Amino acid sequence: MALTTLPLASGKRHKGVFESLGWTVRSESNHIVLTHPHYPEVFLSIPNHPEVKKQTLKKIVRDAGLSDEQYAVFFHGITSQVQRIEDDEDLFRETIENGQTRVHCMKCGQQICHTAEPPEIAAAKENHPSSCAGSITA
Repeated sequence: MALTTLPLASGKRHKGVFESLGWTVRSESNHIVLTHPHYPEVFLSIPNHPEVKKQTLKKIVRDAGLSDEQYAVFFHGITSQVQRIEDDEDLFRETIENGQTRVHCMKCGQQICHTAEPPEIAAAKENHPSSCAGSITA
């Protein structure tokens, strides 16, 4: 994803996206510092500004182990008021948008299912590799 397609938003808005991905706020002043329980040696530092520069956001997204595309899925899902309906032990996130359920693996960020049928959702979760290594690296 090119820099021109990264979302321009406030540090607080980006903080909300990362919190939905399991990151927690360690401190908040001029910068919002986040940590993740699965990756304790990784720290994200988001400028607490009205608008975070795209170049800065790109580095933060990389530090979190995400691609621009993965981050865009989560950013637009959160900011478009998608309803979060279920977490399966923090492995999958289900959201409903326009009557369709989207299921994302929280380790790799991949959308594994987009349907309105519960049996298809269950099958997609079961078929996603339980050994998914994810893209987040320490």
